[in-house]
Amino acid sequence: MYSAAFGLKKAQKPRVCIIGVGGAPDLWAARYNDASRILGIELNQAIANLHSGVAKDYSGPLFADPRVELRVDEGRSALMRSDEQFDVVQLTGIDTWTALSSGAYVLAENYLYTVEACRAMYARLAPGGILQITRMAAGMETIRLMNNMYAALPPAEQAQFAESVAALRTNDNLCAVMLKKGVFGKDEVAALVKFADDAQIDKVAIPGLKLGTELEEFVQEKDKQRFVDAYEKDISPTTDDRPYFFSFLRWNKPEVARNFLHEPTWVVQGNPLFLRNQLIWSSLAAALFILLPLVFRRGTTATSRRGAFRFLVYFAVLGVAFIGIEVALIQKFTLLLGQPLYSIVVTLFSILVSTGIGAAVSVRFLRRPEMPRLLPVLILAVVAAVAYGSPFLVDACISLPLVLRALVVALAIAPVGMLLGMPFAYGIQVVESVNPIFVPWAWAVNGSTTVIGSISTVILSMNFGFAAVLVLSAALYLIAF
Repeated sequence: MYSAAFGLKKAQKPRVCIIGVGGAPDLWAARYNDASRILGIELNQAIANLHSGVAKDYSGPLFADPRVELRVDEGRSALMRSDEQFDVVQLTGIDTWTALSSGAYVLAENYLYTVEACRAMYARLAPGGILQITRMAAGMETIRLMNNMYAALPPAEQAQFAESVAALRTNDNLCAVMLKKGVFGKDEVAALVKFADDAQIDKVAIPGLKLGTELEEFVQEKDKQRFVDAYEKDISPTTDDRPYFFSFLRWNKPEVARNFLHEPTWVVQGNPLFLRNQLIWSSLAAALFILLPLVFRRGTTATSRRGAFRFLVYFAVLGVAFIGIEVALIQKFTLLLGQPLYSIVVTLFSILVSTGIGAAVSVRFLRRPEMPRLLPVLILAVVAAVAYGSPFLVDACISLPLVLRALVVALAIAPVGMLLGMPFAYGIQVVESVNPIFVPWAWAVNGSTTVIGSISTVILSMNFGFAAVLVLSAALYLIAF
């Protein structure tokens, strides 16, 4: 399967780009098929080290070949920073759970399977080039991948999609989708059929062949949206704003989600019922540990409870809104910085520093009586600008060195952070002047609702996208004030 696209291009000694080197089977296959240029892009430095260390006896001949280059970088951002054209761009089963340990719901590989990612990889193809993406999954994942590819094409090329795409599948559900920049010729179709027959690989979508497969049905369907709407699972295209490629359960079909509630993560991600239950239980825990002590506190009077409801709403909303903006910003700048770890470090560092500065100047900034009314409007305006301006920022700055890209992100976040640092400090100042006994309670409410807000952020982003999360979270500050 690694050689499927390479074999079609063997006669012209193809220029090849491999995203996700891993153990390097794609690179070996490209070398076997006489590729004249083999660029392997690997996200993890540790994997590159293995090839020159533990596996040097095995990998030595491969990486000693002058045609082979190993580059440690994030695949998509590396392609966006390059003008090089390739005859084959190939990804095979790019998955990792390492980014999950951040706790920030950052999945770098999801940004390799979005509509924009397919468009970026397709743009790096020379005329007649082939984009091959292989996934280890059932039909729903392959159909969504094809749907992303279809959505990435300009209308003129969508019209010839059925003649430009092919798919092969092994008996253990390893499915390779090949999208050609142009249409497959008769000789290429014949070569692909022979390759599949010789290797005993199933043909699931081949131009001009009637195979009777579900995948072929999607390819031939003129109204792709009708097919998507009728499909039991969610196979709608995934975008950079909603990069949840591996989440297939529909939020309006809880009965289906319930059947997958106890399945492992590699089977299904983002189960709607699981996330809903997490939200309910975290909300109940917050109410139990925050409100009950206040209700049953001894010696309370009307005076000692002064402002309690307004303080509750204010600091609860601040907790939900702040974490929503923070998590969404991490996601928004992952592509520009190239790796999820970089985005977490740069984004959190920038937010912590700038919110600290904002808190420090809040008393002076909010001294005039009209400023507290103006502040939430400023927050909404600045956050909305980042939400809808970040794609243009990525396109403009993706070619810069990493240090400069990090500086750009820090400068973009600084105005947001400074404004976000003011409401909490301002609220604490009000509490101290009205009812000082609620100061620790205000901290507790804010802390507990950030947990609720992080789960809400995932739910909202899965349904509406991270831009909507940013704008909605910023709008919550209007309610708070």
